[in-house]
Amino acid sequence: MDPHFVRGVEETLGGDSAIVAVQYTQMPSWQSFLLHRAAAAAAARALIDELHRRAPSTPVRLYGQSLGTVGVVAARQRAAQVGQRVEAVVQAGTPAGVPVTGVAQLNASDPVGIWSPRLLVAPPDRTALGGRTTPRPMWLPLVSFVQATVDLLGATAPPPGLGHRYDERRAPPSSPTSPPPPPP
Repeated sequence: MDPHFVRGVEETLGGDSAIVAVQYTQMPSWQSFLLHRAAAAAAARALIDELHRRAPSTPVRLYGQSLGTVGVVAARQRAAQVGQRVEAVVQAGTPAGVPVTGVAQLNASDPVGIWSPRLLVAPPDRTALGGRTTPRPMWLPLVSFVQATVDLLGATAPPPGLGHRYDERRAPPSSPTSPPPPPP
């Protein structure tokens, strides 16, 4: 787990935290997203089941970045099913096609949050939320799809706040949540 993330959560919550994370695959994130997306959701549901078994009255705060946001959506749905209270949800770099169910961060220069075949014929349906202010190029049919596809190759190269790199201390983990999405 990223030590910057841990430090950011501990600073925000004044040390009143216990961070639990699960590794859902050993594959690179992009391969998992394409081939084994269900693994992140299954691991997150199992984690909520175990938390509920051990500490049913303890509220949880969910954080997911990139493919981890698939787990956040599944964890939130499972928490609603078992009655585990979710106090906050933060999603950073949510890939296009994955629903946003709480506070969201999407860097303007992050191609992961907008890339989909839909870019061939329509502009992205997500706006930047957080990160450094960078202009997003005007959408052009076909050109924007090609540009986003090429940008995916270097999406994690920039410093946090740009591309698909997130500074976890920017989003408040104590932000209120919205109602959970309906189970699929």
